[in-house]
Amino acid sequence: MTESSRTLEGLNQEQREAVSAPLSNMLVLAGAGSGKTRVLTCRFAHLVDGYGVSPSSIMALTFTRKAADEMRERIEALLGHPLRGLWIGTFHALALRILRYHSDKAGLPSAFEVLAAGDQQRIVRRILRGRELNDREFPPARVCAFINSRKEAMQRPKDLGSCEQPWEEQAKAVYKAYEELCQSSGLVDFAEILLRTYELLSTDEELLEEYRFRFQHLLVDEFQDTNDLQYRLIRLLAGDTGKVLAVGDDDQSIYGWRGAQIGNLEKFRRDFPEVSLIKLEQNYRSTQAILEAANAVINHNQGRIGKHLWTDKGQGESIKLHEAANARDEADFVLNQIHSWQADGRSLSEVAVLYRSHAQSRILEERCRLNSTAYSVRGGTPFYEREEIRHALAYMRLLEDPNVGGAFDRVINFPPRGIGDRTQALIRSHALSHECSLWESCCRSDFLQELPPRARQAVQHFCEQVSGWRQEVNGLTLSEIAFLAITSTGLKDYYRKETPSEISEVRIENLEELIVACHNYEETEDEGSPDETPDGTTRLQRFLDRIMLDAPVEGENAPDTLSLMTLHSAKGLEFPLVFMVGMEQNIFPHRRALEDRGHSDGLEEERRLCYVGITRAMELLYLTYAQSRQMYSRTEYNMPSQFLFELSEEEQEEPSASASSKDEQEPPPSLSDVKLRKGSRVSHRKFGAGVVISVSGSGEHTQASVAFHRSGVKNLMIRYAPLTLLD
Repeated sequence: MTESSRTLEGLNQEQREAVSAPLSNMLVLAGAGSGKTRVLTCRFAHLVDGYGVSPSSIMALTFTRKAADEMRERIEALLGHPLRGLWIGTFHALALRILRYHSDKAGLPSAFEVLAAGDQQRIVRRILRGRELNDREFPPARVCAFINSRKEAMQRPKDLGSCEQPWEEQAKAVYKAYEELCQSSGLVDFAEILLRTYELLSTDEELLEEYRFRFQHLLVDEFQDTNDLQYRLIRLLAGDTGKVLAVGDDDQSIYGWRGAQIGNLEKFRRDFPEVSLIKLEQNYRSTQAILEAANAVINHNQGRIGKHLWTDKGQGESIKLHEAANARDEADFVLNQIHSWQADGRSLSEVAVLYRSHAQSRILEERCRLNSTAYSVRGGTPFYEREEIRHALAYMRLLEDPNVGGAFDRVINFPPRGIGDRTQALIRSHALSHECSLWESCCRSDFLQELPPRARQAVQHFCEQVSGWRQEVNGLTLSEIAFLAITSTGLKDYYRKETPSEISEVRIENLEELIVACHNYEETEDEGSPDETPDGTTRLQRFLDRIMLDAPVEGENAPDTLSLMTLHSAKGLEFPLVFMVGMEQNIFPHRRALEDRGHSDGLEEERRLCYVGITRAMELLYLTYAQSRQMYSRTEYNMPSQFLFELSEEEQEEPSASASSKDEQEPPPSLSDVKLRKGSRVSHRKFGAGVVISVSGSGEHTQASVAFHRSGVKNLMIRYAPLTLLD
């Protein structure tokens, strides 16, 4: 056999080893920026050129269509000619292909239809109504998530048995009715595609052997992201003779919340015969300083297969830390550094700001608009365009003036309250014919008498609710009105029940951030501004108008745009300059991971997410945190993230501080002069600067727990501790 120079040219030693390895099962542990896509495509081409394998006997499985298209293009470029009929695609695309070929054996009509998520929810909603189940107690999205999760666990309704919770028992009945309807109508949802394919191949031995004989080689990308059903499908297709190349990175497994099983990497080594392990540790993206920071953090995780990233690009600049007074100062610092970057002739498109939670984008977007900085929220939606925020703003407008048709129309049946499409059509028709608003129509006794009893009761109840809410808002501040619009209306409770819980949590955090936005607006308006100005506009109207009129300077297709995104959305991307903001306990790592003290899995996934964020940076990385943040209308003090303490001093510069948080020129007061409290900034001769996180005792026996930026948390007896106040 002669090695193909086309498939091995330009590869480093480990990459060459992976590409030219013997025909066997292989796990390629590919570190961030180590060229895994190149290895995958070169391996495919080398199987063809070097080993004489037919392209039609290779199946390559990816997680995104973009990755599949890129792989196909690279393979054709390497081989120098186009290839037709390749089995390269996502798990769902290739499984769907099998079902199309064998629809009769799978028990499906030849022209079966694939359901989009919205269509699935509409069908479930119809079933819920038929069973007289309230949409508020049984949100269609949550029921769909229940159905999909059971399918991913390979459980049909008959496999569930009796459920302990009444809600799940009803959801199981809906699942059964949904399955029967889909089967009779020839409908297949996304979760069904994989489950039906697995059931087909596992029950039809002749067909399974046909596919095993055809596909002797399986290449699987992002193996750490596979769930249990996907792993079983790979195992089924490979059998005892198929050769599997699994490419993945246990340090970048960050999707456990949506079913990814990090343990599948070790299961692969255990379940498949004679698996060879190759590590790709040379990074082509980042400087050594950035990689040393990533290595230092991830080394704190237990049970890793283990690798150590390195580069020949040089040491580069140290990681830069910055302490801000609050979230607004943090955002302003970030933008100031970005403007300096631009002043040096660099592009906005080279910069990314990464955050743990979607709600954190709000203050960043606000400051970008204020500074006319073009931005895009990548992998997400701008804050004020998010569904839950638009609903909350509509309620706020409704409380201001119920005659605003758009707001009324949006929330009249959200959360669901039994005012369906037919009733809403009658309301619109009556308003049009009587030349009045939708609200006025609902309040007219002549119209109410025309409605069926059930609809009449629902409309009357809604009108009474709105009237009651409007009385409650009298004398309330803007942030209090936002709180009422989110809580009293049932909006928060509705989203709290949404599944999966991570999506519910994101929506709740966004709603809470809206309250913070209102509170900040109250603070920034001229002191003493009246609730209502001479022209009749109220503070609420001014706030809502500012949101609507102050359009974001954004657009993903703009040639020079700053990227704002969550750390999850950043995976697979790279930028010369990266900011990771909100590096504080309870924010990152997220409070959910810290609260689950009995299990380390959550915290370790947070640490892997930190590793992913750090390794997005190519040249320069800033890690920023704030002394305090607004939560609702209160101020919270979080200690700096433990991930910052996991960096060695050689990997970071001394933290800088915002002007508003720097020490004054006069010497700081001693503890004997000012009472110490939670949130106080202090300095210690040995440990440096820190934040008081708790105080106990009194007098000579006063003790304090202090989170020091460099030394972690220390418990100190104030009488003897060499502490001075910094604020």
